Amino acid sequence: KLAYWSWDPVAHEYVFGEEYTDIIGVDSAQDIQTDDQYLCFVHEADRDRVAASLERQRDHLEPGILEYRVRRPDGRVVWLRDSCEQELDAAGMAVRLVGTVQDVTDQKTAEQALRESEERMRSFMDNAPVAVAIKDLDRRFVLLNNRIELAFGRPARVALAGPGRQSV
Repeated sequence: KLAYWSWDPVAHEYVFGEEYTDIIGVDSAQDIQTDDQYLCFVHEADRDRVAASLERQRDHLEPGILEYRVRRPDGRVVWLRDSCEQELDAAGMAVRLVGTVQDVTDQKTAEQALRESEERMRSFMDNAPVAVAIKDLDRRFVLLNNRIELAFGRPARVALAGPGRQSV
């Protein structure tokens, strides 16, 4: 999901697209109109960082990208990617911020799953009682464990080195 928002420094008000309240899980934009109201939904571990970003946006119309978590009223934690830019007037002066917020929970979940899978593979490789080598489709070594050195008497990095790779 993707939602629109803007900050008007003259009116001192945020304007949120309808989808924004759906992403946060609130009934109305009035539930998140002030920084304090919004920060109540921001995950405790991210709150200080988000508060500092909101202050820079509000006080200096500072553009940027920020990823953080919110805890919805239903208890579900979702990851958001918040991105904003300055809208300029004819003289090139910043007059407001316009931005989007996107629910990137699925992406973050996939990234975490990949990290965990890589950690399991590394643990397997490091603890395997035998030499293990993995090659790509071009028959180049892409992953070797430390037992390769014991089995073949040469450093694993030799097999992984540049174009003139030596075979193990």
